[in-house]
Amino acid sequence: MFWKRKKYQPSGSLNAIAWRKLLSNPMAKYSFLGIFIFVFFAISGYLLTPDSSPYANQQILEISNQKPGFKVQMIEFRRNEIIESKNMLSKMLFGQRNKYQEIPIDSFHYNNQYVVYNLFDDKVDTLKINIADILFPLGGKPVFNKEKQIISYSNISN
Repeated sequence: MFWKRKKYQPSGSLNAIAWRKLLSNPMAKYSFLGIFIFVFFAISGYLLTPDSSPYANQQILEISNQKPGFKVQMIEFRRNEIIESKNMLSKMLFGQRNKYQEIPIDSFHYNNQYVVYNLFDDKVDTLKINIADILFPLGGKPVFNKEKQIISYSNISN
């Protein structure tokens, strides 16, 4: 009577026992949630970066050695080539090429069918680009407002 053996009751594997203890402790639950959030941000962090170019290497050499907070006028026009869109995993690992080309400038003006601009920090070079190259890139619909001196681009597919 006193020496009767207790009946064996299986409690599961060691893994199940560990999970049961973990989930019974509220502090462990919150710690596990915090670790999960940090792991999620570490994996998806590349999608949050402002530079999604390949290997996060979109540099504009003319302004690369300026101080932080520096402001410059930029002319931006769509590249005259079709840039394939990548899936999310490929974009996270290798980035995606930028659809627009950015050039820092000092000033610009319109001259008939050209936009004439001076490169930043170069008083000698005056370059011009045909407005058709800016307004009519491959596969898109342009938006052009000469009075406000705004050239923008909207894609038909979006």
